[in-house]
Amino acid sequence: MKAILAVVGLVVGFFVQSQISGHIAEPGWRPDFLLAVLLTLALFIPSKTLAFAGFIAGVLEGAACGMFMGAFIISRSAGALTASLIAEPLHLNVVVAVAVVAVSSAVTQIVFLLVQATPDLVWWLGIATRQTILTAILAGLFFPIAVRTIHQDVSLED
Repeated sequence: MKAILAVVGLVVGFFVQSQISGHIAEPGWRPDFLLAVLLTLALFIPSKTLAFAGFIAGVLEGAACGMFMGAFIISRSAGALTASLIAEPLHLNVVVAVAVVAVSSAVTQIVFLLVQATPDLVWWLGIATRQTILTAILAGLFFPIAVRTIHQDVSLED
């Protein structure tokens, strides 16, 4: 059941990413809905499903972008694994989820840079910082939905 919910969540994140994201902000400030959904789901789903979800998210992100498919697959899988490993021993609530997703998003950005290098590190640092902040904010919004949908025993309060 969690695998089905993960796929549905990723498809919805992909749809929002590809159809709506480009209309709500300039390029440097576009939220990465698909990454936010993936990292929020990674707080709850088991590793077998997580590997599949990271792969699917990378493929969808690469398809939406039109390039860098391998970098997206590797970085999204690494970010999801990071979120899962950090969150496992913690008692999850909204604040913890946002912090875990922020760290995992930063890892995702760094892995993407390592796989698909850019000559302008200052530009990359600005984009990566904004993406990490926006992804963490979105995770704070998605976390209560994930808790209610997946029926986990976690707290919605601080």
